[in-house]
Amino acid sequence: MLCLNQKGRPQKNAPHADRKAEEYFNKAIQQAKEVGDNGTLGRTYLNLGLLHKAKKRVDKAKECITETIKIFEETEADGFLTQAREALASLKN
Repeated sequence: MLCLNQKGRPQKNAPHADRKAEEYFNKAIQQAKEVGDNGTLGRTYLNLGLLHKAKKRVDKAKECITETIKIFEETEADGFLTQAREALASLKN
């Protein structure tokens, strides 16, 4: 019953959307790894982390967002890196 809008905030309006989103994020992660697309990989990990955060799965959220930070540090994607660091910091509060 959870969808994330473009700002990563929960939007309740679709049954089982969270499970479908998680499934698609995991597929996208696998495909991005296969082709070496670190930009997509980092953004997808971030989105998956935000989904876990919205579902109160803090440990999984931290794991995904920490992976995001590693990827964005390597690729020097500063805008996404800032967003990931803020997301991780919000989990520690």
